[in-house]
Amino acid sequence: MSATADVAILVVNYHSHGLVSQLLDSIDRHTGGARVVVAIADNSNHDAEHAALTSVATKQRRSLASVMTSRTEGNVGFAAGNWHAWKCVEHHSPRIVITANPDTVIRKGSLHDIAQAVAAEGPALWGARTFQAGHIHSGISRLAPHTGASHPVDAPSSDTQSGLTYPGGHFLAMSSSVWKKYSGYSAAYFLYCEELDLKLRMLASVTTQANVKVNLLPSFEVEHVGAATTQAGVVISTLSQVHANRSRVVLYRSHRVLRRYLPSLLFCRLTLALALAFRGRTGDARATLTGLASGLTARLDQTRGR
Repeated sequence: MSATADVAILVVNYHSHGLVSQLLDSIDRHTGGARVVVAIADNSNHDAEHAALTSVATKQRRSLASVMTSRTEGNVGFAAGNWHAWKCVEHHSPRIVITANPDTVIRKGSLHDIAQAVAAEGPALWGARTFQAGHIHSGISRLAPHTGASHPVDAPSSDTQSGLTYPGGHFLAMSSSVWKKYSGYSAAYFLYCEELDLKLRMLASVTTQANVKVNLLPSFEVEHVGAATTQAGVVISTLSQVHANRSRVVLYRSHRVLRRYLPSLLFCRLTLALALAFRGRTGDARATLTGLASGLTARLDQTRGR
């Protein structure tokens, strides 16, 4: 039987082995004595990329207990990729689970200390202060239900009819009991909204909203490069826009607390598509409409990352 781990870090790779290498090096520098295992699910479906990723993973790193790579069956998306990674480390019985984007590195803090804090808390999702584009933000965002727009906030706050607070998925921590109880991220979301969906599923299972907290990891900071993990280029950018809209619609259809705002969301997104088309950005307009249509016709029975 494998030794128990303090922290399991799940990473989904898509043609980003160079970024994964930087992330692993930063994890190695910030374990703080914690027993850390890392599992990398490779969504690339590319032999040369997987060979490069395997080389990155097998590099000697003094502080990491284990780094594993595993190929998925093609590009299964972020949520299912994280579930695939989890199955590789589940036998280590980690105390906490962190999902980290490849384009993220740890700037300061101790994984040992945050493992203590996260494991001691009840049902909670934890975000990390984030340095991005020359600025520090909390790593916490707030969804406006009427429009579907999200914006960063300075600190966690209570949910209201005008906004739902949630931690960014680029670096998100929770106890392993939370991860297992809610089966991680839902495979209904290929990209985007996985963390919002998880929080809403948690809220739906408790008696009061106060029983589900969104917290900031204490004395911890990461740097997030941004959209690097979806690769640069028109095709990937268009695909991202499709899934950004699809996932919002699926999210609103899936949760009673948001369902009444679905007409408002669709109106705002259709207005956006018309504005994009008017400005000559027909590709962006088409991607928006494609995402909306896909979200409205998607089946809603994929409740687990499996």
